[in-house]
Amino acid sequence: MSTLFRTGQGLEKGLEKGQHVAALRIARQMLADGLDRETVQRFTGLTAEELQDVSH
Repeated sequence: MSTLFRTGQGLEKGLEKGQHVAALRIARQMLADGLDRETVQRFTGLTAEELQDVSH
């Protein structure tokens, strides 16, 4: 496996993690603003289990 390939994989994983963290942050704000969990799930793509971990 080449170094370039591994670097690309690492960047991809980092991007996915960053997008997930952003979705959690957005969900937290949406819930704080009074939106229902179903709507938050639909717009963020988070699961019900992931939303349980979001404190608001």
